[in-house]
Amino acid sequence: MPDLAPETVETVEKLGGGRAAEEALAIALYAARVARSFDEGLRIAVAHSGDSDSTGAIARNLPGLLFPDEVLAHRWRAGVECADLIERLATDLARTRSGQDLPDSFADRYPGW
Repeated sequence: MPDLAPETVETVEKLGGGRAAEEALAIALYAARVARSFDEGLRIAVAHSGDSDSTGAIARNLPGLLFPDEVLAHRWRAGVECADLIERLATDLARTRSGQDLPDSFADRYPGW
C-alpha cells in the first residue's frame, strides 16, 4: 500500500486535529473527496497528529458510501466483533423498509414489534 502524498497529509493537518466537530467533519469530507478507494479514504482520515480515531469513525462512512463494494470486501471486516449480529440487524432493517413480508421470527427477535 503506497504512502500518502505529503501534500495530502499537510492538507489534513491544516484542517485541524479533529477534536472539534467541525474539524473532524472537514477531515472526513476531505478524505471522501480525494480518496480513490475506501482504504485510501480511511488512511487520509487518520493521517494526522490529532484525534484520529474520531475522524476515522466519521470518515469511514463517507468513503463507504462512495465505495460500497470495497467496504464489504475489506480485510478489516473479518475482525468486527458481533459481525453476524450487525449483518442480521442491517438485513432486517432493510427488509422492514422494503415493504417485503416479514417472517414470523421477527416477533421472536424483536419483542413488541
